[in-house]
Amino acid sequence: ELQDYEQQTTSFDAFGWFRAGRYHLTAPGDPQFVPGAAVTPALARQLGLPMLGQWFADDTSAVISSALWRRLGGARDIIGRAITLDERQYTITGVMPPTFQFPLASLGGTRGDTEVWIPLDPFPADANRGSGVSVAYARRKPGVPLEQARADAQRVAAAVAAIEPARYQN
Repeated sequence: ELQDYEQQTTSFDAFGWFRAGRYHLTAPGDPQFVPGAAVTPALARQLGLPMLGQWFADDTSAVISSALWRRLGGARDIIGRAITLDERQYTITGVMPPTFQFPLASLGGTRGDTEVWIPLDPFPADANRGSGVSVAYARRKPGVPLEQARADAQRVAAAVAAIEPARYQN
């Protein structure tokens, strides 16, 4: 359903989805839990540039906060190093600036203290309509009034509801 909104709306210059969570970081350094988010790569690239490196190069990439970077030693050569989250190895491809926050504290049940971002596959092979729980994020294009964006989203909502009317009964 989120793919429908991404593909069919025209009022937004950034659109994607994410899942907030906590990850068990076991390497490098001492084990710790870090707040994180899996985010669609297209959305991540629209949110801002890392101060070091880049956003996701592939599905094993991780971008870390400047706070986590400092706790891990603050070395500029951290790009390309391995990080283990929930027993899965990732490669650090970027470090975000100290002022970067996503998701914001008001979104996705976080406190705005996210320290690691990993890619969320926007087209998982096992997905079907209505599966999974993700939070959508959209940013209006400059000059687009709120009412226009709302009407744009409502138009797509009606099209989505028409596909499975039993699921979207009032």
